[in-house]
Amino acid sequence: MADAWLGGFVMLLDVVVAVSLTAIVAVRTARRDAGVESGVIAGMAGPLLIWSVYLTVGPRLYDHVSQSEPYWLAWAGVPTALVTALAAATWAVGGERNDAAPQPAQPAK
Repeated sequence: MADAWLGGFVMLLDVVVAVSLTAIVAVRTARRDAGVESGVIAGMAGPLLIWSVYLTVGPRLYDHVSQSEPYWLAWAGVPTALVTALAAATWAVGGERNDAAPQPAQPAK
């Protein structure tokens, strides 16, 4: 009984930590570069790396039953990270985008 409860708590903690790290990386990068795009790319780098490893290895149900759960969590983590990174980066830059071309400086008279 306690083992099942503890396993569920650890899985929830894994998800919270992953979402938090994605948001922190996205916010810091978006603020530094003042752009949503760079925040989303930086926030997605870690989850995509983990996903690519599990995609290469596969669930390995024939060999390690313990690898099936992380495999499916990695698949679910990519869209979750995308939404989290996009929301965090947008929040970090204030939701405002100025796509107007920068104006050249006027020479002093």
